[in-house]
Amino acid sequence: MSENSFQAQRILDHIPAMVGYWDVDLLNRYANRAYSEWFGVTPDELCGLHIRSLLGDELYRLNLPYIEAVLRGQRQEFQRDIPMPDGMSTRHSLAEYVPDIVDGKVQGFFVFVSDISMVVEAQNLLRQHGLLLLERDAKLSAILDNMPYLVWLKDTEGRYIAVNRPYLVAGGKSSFSEVVGKTDIELWPKEMAEKYRADDLAVMTTRKQLSLEEKAIHAGKETWTKTFKTPIIDSAGNVIGTTGMAHDISERKRIEESSKIATMIYQSSSEAMLVTDEHNQIIDANPAFTQITGYALDDIRGLNPSVFQSGKHDAAFYQAMWEAIKQGDSWHGEIWDKRKNGDIYAKIMTINLIRDEHGKPFRYVALFSDITDKKITEQLVWSQANIDSLTQLPNRRLFGDRLEQEVRKAHRCGTKFTLLFIDLDHFKQINDTLGHQAGDALLAEAAKRISGCVRESDTVARLGGDEFTVILSDLHENVQLERVVRTIIDSLAAPFHLSLGVSHVSASIGITRYPHDAQTVDGLLKCADQAMYSAKEAGRNSFTYFLPSMQESVMQRYGLGNDLRAALSNHELEVYFQPIVEINSEHTHKAEALLRWNHPKLGMNSPEVFIPLAEDTGVIHQIGYWVFQQSAAFAKRIRSTLGLELQISVNKSPVQFARKSGETEWLDYLVELGLSGSSIAVEITEGLLLNKDANVQSRLKQLRDAGVQVSIDDFGTGFSSLAYLKKFEIDYLKIDQSFVRNLGTDNDDLAIVEAIIAMARKLRIKTIAEGVETQLQLNVLHAIGCDYAQGYYFSKPLPADQFERWLTRSLQLRVNSTEVL
Repeated sequence: MSENSFQAQRILDHIPAMVGYWDVDLLNRYANRAYSEWFGVTPDELCGLHIRSLLGDELYRLNLPYIEAVLRGQRQEFQRDIPMPDGMSTRHSLAEYVPDIVDGKVQGFFVFVSDISMVVEAQNLLRQHGLLLLERDAKLSAILDNMPYLVWLKDTEGRYIAVNRPYLVAGGKSSFSEVVGKTDIELWPKEMAEKYRADDLAVMTTRKQLSLEEKAIHAGKETWTKTFKTPIIDSAGNVIGTTGMAHDISERKRIEESSKIATMIYQSSSEAMLVTDEHNQIIDANPAFTQITGYALDDIRGLNPSVFQSGKHDAAFYQAMWEAIKQGDSWHGEIWDKRKNGDIYAKIMTINLIRDEHGKPFRYVALFSDITDKKITEQLVWSQANIDSLTQLPNRRLFGDRLEQEVRKAHRCGTKFTLLFIDLDHFKQINDTLGHQAGDALLAEAAKRISGCVRESDTVARLGGDEFTVILSDLHENVQLERVVRTIIDSLAAPFHLSLGVSHVSASIGITRYPHDAQTVDGLLKCADQAMYSAKEAGRNSFTYFLPSMQESVMQRYGLGNDLRAALSNHELEVYFQPIVEINSEHTHKAEALLRWNHPKLGMNSPEVFIPLAEDTGVIHQIGYWVFQQSAAFAKRIRSTLGLELQISVNKSPVQFARKSGETEWLDYLVELGLSGSSIAVEITEGLLLNKDANVQSRLKQLRDAGVQVSIDDFGTGFSSLAYLKKFEIDYLKIDQSFVRNLGTDNDDLAIVEAIIAMARKLRIKTIAEGVETQLQLNVLHAIGCDYAQGYYFSKPLPADQFERWLTRSLQLRVNSTEVL
């Protein structure tokens, strides 16, 4: 062991806090001596031990969410009671898990655990005795004076009522009179004082404890402290001041910084490192940099790293990168650069900004690895899985994904599209007479001809053999559609000049349309396939539209439509409710109404099936108004039984807005029930905002004027027109669950959700995250400022009576929690 390592070990062993390192298999790789005092296990016994064996099953279960989060690269901080080796007592601890990330992957995590039992005990004393503690109880004052923590009390105006002696020493004061009666602005630098006051106001407003790390002044020197600020509430429930406690964590901060530097040194042995000065001029590079790029340090010293640019990225890319560094002191991502020999290569790079003691830029450090081979392999694997090697068109797998995306987009936006199923006539004869090589050449040429007949935005795919498909987005008028189809037929009917001679084929094309013929991927393909075979039976070299008679399942769909017409009168429909929870308060004063159909023969029928059917048949108007009546009546019932002003969100189809009346019925019914418009929120799709029909716009405004709030469903998957959001004074944006699903694991989805929330906040619009299913998702949403959450994490959609019981339990838990506090 080197002298430096020996000194570092001595320092770590004399720190009263636990310091350790655990790898991704949760096996200990290092622990200082403090572990012996806490758990009765020596560092040698702990090395290689699984963290569960150290913590025990119960404590491991409680800590597992934080362990899983840090292994995903997310720093964690939490408080926990840890049992002592005697099994009779516990210590209240503050734990921090810091991920160790190398090459963009988590290798393990550092653990820092401090004993804050005295802090918690003192805070409890302060809460019990309030502002009179230090004035009346000399014994308790003596205890606080001898604690290794700074303690203070302030009134609601921010004036100091009392402080302990360590506080005086830290502030360089000799008597209590120099502090008591004064405010922070009279004692500390302006910026620091304003921050202290802002924290006090936040504590008094939220009535919650605030835990933070902040800079402070100790005996004239700037230090780091761990601070706990708590509201003081009298017996009448009034906030009468704040109390604070802080302890010096400068040493721990220095240890963390040392750990980061050690990690950086380790990484530099396998990663390229480039260092630039405050003007972004190169001042140093390590050997790995030369090995990857071909540039020696003497070649590039004093230059700007822009000399490495490959030309693959535009100015907006670099502008966004520097904006991220400016705002967050770092940037991480993939970038294509140029080697000294001119070769273009890909790398994964992290740029960190190091600031000086005044907060100004001092150094920029870039760490990167060459991932060119990886990118080539990824592209090859993706192409093999998704691209037809013969025609270079999307294969069946990628076509299925594209078609599914088109179905979802059309469903959300209320648009239509057309699917063509193309089969080459007599193609087998080409293979049989000229051989498969000639057949392959013909297929490749046919793919080019079909692609040349449609727009770049359309999807052309080869399903296999001589079968091709085309997705024509937003092209459903018969005149335009048939012009494209005839062009394809004529193009394929032209002679194919192959190496073995001229060959001729023709094409039979089946046409199906969404949502008229089918609403699912399988349904559309079946309909198009049936229509294509009908074209072949009609003589080939032609096209045929899908007709209901071509497929028995379509007849069943029409039968289902008839059943739906009678479903309301037969009492087969029921409205379920799902809670929409306010994230900050965890209160529920909103819910969404969701329609369910219990078919007497088929059982529960998916809304994705019968809602489009209801729209096509016009039954949606009758059913939609019934759903609204049920929702409004339930809101009144909850107000009467639970005293809760519950707002119900009711989905309203674009088809319902196409009718010339309807809003008046809604508003009259609310008046009849004695409910205000705010009892209801209407949920609409983004596409409806773009409807230029003046009747639609005026009816939406009529609801808004009556106090009915407006929510945009599945925001982020449609047009997302900001101008229309402002024009129609939207109240809520519901973030689509496709973005929420991978929060915490997908940085792209996180960036999208953060952007939506930031934009909504600027427009004074509340945000609701759909599809919340885990605590991690909820934690991320809370951290980035989302207002509401909805999903199975809280409750699945429930019938009215069950949802009322759910609300009752929720309210009782809230009352019990308030009583405990």
